Amino acid sequence: IGLKNNGIEAGREEVAKVSAELAESTINVHTSFAGFSVPDFTAFAESHAGASLPEFNFGCPNGFNADGTPKRIMSFVIPAMDAVLSRAKQLFAGGMMKVQVKVSPFSDPYQLKDTADLLNSYSNLIAEVIPNTFPLCLAFNEDGTPFLEVSGGLGGLSGRCMKPITLGQVAQFRKHLSADIGVGAAGGIHHGIDVRDARLAGASSVHIGSRAFVQGPRAIAQIVEEYSQYI
Repeated sequence: IGLKNNGIEAGREEVAKVSAELAESTINVHTSFAGFSVPDFTAFAESHAGASLPEFNFGCPNGFNADGTPKRIMSFVIPAMDAVLSRAKQLFAGGMMKVQVKVSPFSDPYQLKDTADLLNSYSNLIAEVIPNTFPLCLAFNEDGTPFLEVSGGLGGLSGRCMKPITLGQVAQFRKHLSADIGVGAAGGIHHGIDVRDARLAGASSVHIGSRAFVQGPRAIAQIVEEYSQYI
């Protein structure tokens, strides 16, 4: 759910296949699932296809009802996130499996702290918290048509313009989260200096999306090479 894909069953098959192929390597396989209800995430948690780190994307803004209205974004509904994480804690009892959590950027610092407080109550379950795209933005092509062809042109904003938002979210979450929960920086990481800045803000990892999507995997190697001068 969210970005165009072949559905959860096809995803499970693909992850299981890749996990089996990499079983003898040191490479981890992560899955990411965007849902819009507690049952959505429960179904994913109950069958994560053998991935080493499932990601619950509570911040996906790309779900729409049949009448075109946006679905409720889960990261703004604390009781719903609590219910999902409670179920995951039961499924992954004993700490054998941890999860990543992705949430929408919060413009209200008090709502961000309330969210961090909830996540702290699951510190034995959550490995890392990551800010997602900024919800429900709109852009037009030169001919005046919406840049996105679906959902009335509304969608999550990503790319270079997200960097200051990402750094602000990282710094705030790092302040409020317990030390054993990491904070990932996702959004606006296009060059080595962006990695440095994310680390300065308190990020434990960085996640590269837009540049790798446009330029392919070689972009990651270029960013790593650029970042090496700051180490």
